[in-house]
Amino acid sequence: AIEAYKKAIALHSNYPEAYNNLGNIFASQDNLQAAVEAYQKALEIAPDFADAQYNLGIALNNLGDRDGAIKSYEACVKLDPENHSAKHMLSALKGETTDSAPQKYVMSLFDRFSSSFDKHLIEKLDYRTPTLLRKAFDNIADKTVRFDKMADLGCGTGLSGEAFKDIAHEIDGIDVSSKMIALAKQKNIYSQFLTGDIVDTLAKFQEEYDLIAAVDVFVYTGNLGPIFEAVKKCAKKGSYFLFSTERTLSDKFILLPSGRYGHSENYVNELAGENNFS
Repeated sequence: AIEAYKKAIALHSNYPEAYNNLGNIFASQDNLQAAVEAYQKALEIAPDFADAQYNLGIALNNLGDRDGAIKSYEACVKLDPENHSAKHMLSALKGETTDSAPQKYVMSLFDRFSSSFDKHLIEKLDYRTPTLLRKAFDNIADKTVRFDKMADLGCGTGLSGEAFKDIAHEIDGIDVSSKMIALAKQKNIYSQFLTGDIVDTLAKFQEEYDLIAAVDVFVYTGNLGPIFEAVKKCAKKGSYFLFSTERTLSDKFILLPSGRYGHSENYVNELAGENNFS
């Protein structure tokens, strides 16, 4: 692909889309400096190229250039006021905590990385949250317990379903990204899939679950109140609600510069108590 784009540029030097796509490939290889140079070249040719400004912001932020990233995101929003992803990252970098990440931001994020998601998480990041959560659960649950119906909130490609499939008779997967769900289907773990927002989907579906999990999902929502309420309504008596959060020492929750949310232990315990969880 790199060679093809370079040939395209050789044939047509003023080709901003080719430079932008070349930058995306470099970014996927973690060659961030090359990505930045490609995006900047695209913007030299087409200063009003909103996507290139957004991509430049991502690359600069990943390089640790916070001020440069803010300028790029601001330029992107000026060119494209409907770019919710750029707005979200601006809030994150400026220290402005919002209630949750825009759904379009989350959808775009996971649709974009769906094809390489498992490989990136497991091989590059040594991702173990589903297995760590299962291990923690095994320490408190009866080893012989089996569950009739599990809800995997934000199921992604099915990594969390894989960690719990041996103790759940049926698993329903819920996710905003149709591309992630398409990959999860290939694992033949889930009974059915529901595409959409967790709160809205649980309210419409009106199923009852005795095991509910949300693995690396709360990092995209600050205010967890509506999710806890939705889970309470679909949880059978005696059910378990398992989830992970990023820790913060703030009073409740905070939007971090990464674009992810951190939650305090006190806040989580407070919500649990309000919704009759112990």
